[in-house]
Amino acid sequence: MIILTSEEMRFADKTAIEEYGYPPVLLMEYAALGAAKIIASEYPEARKILILCGKGNNGGDGLALARILKNKGLEPEIFLLFGEDRLSELASLNLSILRKTSSASVFTSDYWSKDIFKKTDLIVDAIFGVGFSGTIAPEISEIIESVNNSKKPVLSIDIPSGLNADTGKVSGVCVKADKTAAIGFPKRGFFLYPGFELTGDLFVVDIGLPENTESQCSFADASLLQSWIPRRKKNDWKGSAGRLFVLAGSEEYTGAAALLCKAAMRSGCGMTYLAVPEEISPIMHAKLTETAIVPYSENDYSRLFDFIDKSDAAAVGPGLGNSEFIKNLVKMVMSRLRIPVVADADALYPDLLSECSSDNLVITPHIGEAARLIDKTVQDIKLDMMRSAFEAASLFGSVAVLKGPNSIIALPDDYFYFNLTGSESMATAGSGDVLTGVVGSLLARGCSSEESAVLGCFIHGAAGDAVAKERGRLGITASDILERIPEILESLFSGSSEAIEATLKIRRISVV
Repeated sequence: MIILTSEEMRFADKTAIEEYGYPPVLLMEYAALGAAKIIASEYPEARKILILCGKGNNGGDGLALARILKNKGLEPEIFLLFGEDRLSELASLNLSILRKTSSASVFTSDYWSKDIFKKTDLIVDAIFGVGFSGTIAPEISEIIESVNNSKKPVLSIDIPSGLNADTGKVSGVCVKADKTAAIGFPKRGFFLYPGFELTGDLFVVDIGLPENTESQCSFADASLLQSWIPRRKKNDWKGSAGRLFVLAGSEEYTGAAALLCKAAMRSGCGMTYLAVPEEISPIMHAKLTETAIVPYSENDYSRLFDFIDKSDAAAVGPGLGNSEFIKNLVKMVMSRLRIPVVADADALYPDLLSECSSDNLVITPHIGEAARLIDKTVQDIKLDMMRSAFEAASLFGSVAVLKGPNSIIALPDDYFYFNLTGSESMATAGSGDVLTGVVGSLLARGCSSEESAVLGCFIHGAAGDAVAKERGRLGITASDILERIPEILESLFSGSSEAIEATLKIRRISVV
């Protein structure tokens, strides 16, 4: 499903109206019907519903919703936070229809009192839409703050009021929604912080907008994920099921290499070749019974290139350290690689990545590593995560996975994916090494760099979600995550689309 900016959303609305002939009031009606369906399914006991309406078309959605709820026998109470003379044409039309067809109570902000919450079962936020930017007037800010402090459930129509639809940032105050009914398509700001924490449970209301709406961002839905997942043939053997060369690990970090190789094997890779310093070779033999161990020393590392030449993909970086010898070794290996590569951790230095000869490179930095790669501060990265991910992808001609909540996968042509699986439970040592192993396995099995990054993030996050659901969100280890990978792969092979969509944490509401 595509994810839009506010400008892309305006264009989608304009196209539907001007090229497809949708009456604007019909689109508003569909939006209100979608919100009504969410209320019926999620708040079946709610009778008294407080609807806060702004002056624009978002307020019009709220007024249309009030009429629908009144006709269903509920008791909506509408507050116009701006004067009637300031309502948009469509909002004014819906107010007129509401008054002619029902006896719903309509108040202006002059009658506002915090006591109103005492008799309210649900608050509907229809104050500001996706076009909002700038600051909120003090009197409206006060009302939003009282909503957030009311301890009543809140449903935002289209977007929590005060949230920037493009950046997920807040200037001043913002409604904290329990649920959001995104109209037409989800917006970028829902998946960026702090927007993700303010959006609550996300519902996407289909109002009939063109499916071919242009966008530079999406998340991979069930059909796309299932079309990408590599499948084994009946006559496959270990050598044809993907061979991954791994340069990882050191005396201090044997676990990073072990987790990477185990994750690759759990992801369906037929063989893994692990190159490690000879002094830890016995340790790696003990840790990895299914992996071929290739020891090297500062005086003898020529065997590595023999294994590179017979591999289908490579994974480089986790746990290597950054000694002068290691940096020179990584440079030599990267310059030799013509096969697809995933680079992480100690391979994520500009001078090392610039040596990479592969046309299929995936890099997986966390925020600190991204700052190092594009010569910015961590604060710079946090201010614009999407742009930072793209700069890293563009600089190295790679697919860049900027790891974090809702990891951003950036392609060098300025296209993005959000990954919607995973949670804070995966903030544990070694989790990133597992991801590198999954991505490396997918590359070795023939997926493109784009497919490997998107699929890898989904599988990795879904495995973490499976552990958290079973054991709780605290105390999860990277080893726990990798053990659940096979069942996630099986769900992609044979699971229903509904099960996969549920993993993505977005529900669709159809009204057309």
